[in-house]
Amino acid sequence: MTAIKKKMHNMKEFKDNAFDRADQLEQKLVEHRAISEKVLCLFLIFIRLNYITENKVRKFWEAQY
Repeated sequence: MTAIKKKMHNMKEFKDNAFDRADQLEQKLVEHRAISEKVLCLFLIFIRLNYITENKVRKFWEAQY
């Protein structure tokens, strides 16, 4: 009976840790999306001002993914 309780306790801890990790990753995803939106806006502004070409932007995005 003690072994079963230990196993259940370990499984609960594992589940809790997994949910905590998922929450952390979700928060990082939100932060990275915000950053990528800002970068995209800057690229569009720079293209508009002719500081960089669209070709350079495409190469940058292809390198990221």
